[in-house]
Amino acid sequence: MAKSHQPIVLQANRTASKFAEVFNLFGECHRGYNSSFSLSDKDIDNLGKKNYYLNNKKCLPAYILTEADITAFLVFYRKNFPLASILPKMHILEDHVILWMRRWKVGSGIMGEQGAESIHAHINQLERTYQGIPNEVDRLKYIFREQALESDPSLTSLRPPLKKRKKNAKDAEVMSTS
Repeated sequence: MAKSHQPIVLQANRTASKFAEVFNLFGECHRGYNSSFSLSDKDIDNLGKKNYYLNNKKCLPAYILTEADITAFLVFYRKNFPLASILPKMHILEDHVILWMRRWKVGSGIMGEQGAESIHAHINQLERTYQGIPNEVDRLKYIFREQALESDPSLTSLRPPLKKRKKNAKDAEVMSTS
């Protein structure tokens, strides 16, 4: 190998190592949240404590996702890919998956891929709808508010009431002739 290529090869190896590690860390999360095994109350209480199972020589049920797994993945991701966005699915993983597992006492594998893909498709549609909002934080607030309303209609208090448009003389004339 020519000496002029050595810096490029070293950089490529460092990059490959970062990607291998981030995929490995995500794999740990995926195995946990994608399980379809039911979780006992004790399993739920110990979601954040993988060492509980190891120290008590208990087998991890199917593979328990822990908050430490999620934290390790996202800390590594943010540190090694500082310019990359936190995608909506990463936000859901970080802030909602453990709560969901606690509530339903099962991994999200029971939902099937169609449910997750349906949510993903809806978020993509909302991103297109709100792409004209220049402030990214405001745009994400609208997207997630609408997604929350779609997922839980009891949250309709989040939606501002529609304002009735005033009819002008032209509109009234068109409506009366049609």
